[in-house]
Amino acid sequence: MRRRARQRPKKNPRPKWAASLLAGILAAGLSSCDDENASVVFAAASLRAPLEEAITAFEAEHPDAEIRLHLAGSSTLALQILQGAPAGLFLSADEPWIRRVQQSGKTSAEPLPFVSNRICLAVQKGNPRRITGLSDWFRDDLRVGLCGPDVPAGRYARAVLAGAGVEPRSVSDEPDVHALATKVALGEIDVALLYRTDLTIHDLEEVGIGADGDVGIRYWLALLGEHSPQENDSLSAFVDFLRSATGLALLQSHGFAL
Repeated sequence: MRRRARQRPKKNPRPKWAASLLAGILAAGLSSCDDENASVVFAAASLRAPLEEAITAFEAEHPDAEIRLHLAGSSTLALQILQGAPAGLFLSADEPWIRRVQQSGKTSAEPLPFVSNRICLAVQKGNPRRITGLSDWFRDDLRVGLCGPDVPAGRYARAVLAGAGVEPRSVSDEPDVHALATKVALGEIDVALLYRTDLTIHDLEEVGIGADGDVGIRYWLALLGEHSPQENDSLSAFVDFLRSATGLALLQSHGFAL
């Protein structure tokens, strides 16, 4: 009599998003533990260039301050904060995600709006696929891409497409604008709807979509939780710097509008 092989119980695999979230939390925690005196800023990926420059300028003016920057899509950052990631300041690419963090009791001050942005069609330099506007989103020969629908850039892009009566198809929903812009730059995606501020960073070319790209994009910031007096002072001073004439001029130099 043949013995029946015993079946192993099936494992319940962890969802991909959970693994990514855990990795993000661990990364944030490690970055903040390098120096217990560092202030950790969680910021939307589209703010990378101006914030890196702003941190350098701020630390030059405040030698005792140290700012650590953690970048990702605003939705990812908000979920990390809600899960207890150690952040002192949150800069979100939209209001809904920062309000979710506020409603959880994680903020220590009222969120504030500070800069705005626009959506455009982004293509490789030279526009090799000869894309002329939103009507080309229908072309079957094009690989079109968006950020995921929970990411502010993805939500804004879908609002642009809906306003133009265009179906929001996408061959790859990316977790943040940096990932999406990188795929366009590498030629893995022919055209994407991105923030105008991402063009220069990734050496991309803009195909204008006029008023369709103005969908009320507003960035928000909020101080988070209770921290040491030194960290509170550093974070508050950094917020003041970002909202000062110098900080706003720096943001404008990277394509953001007031």
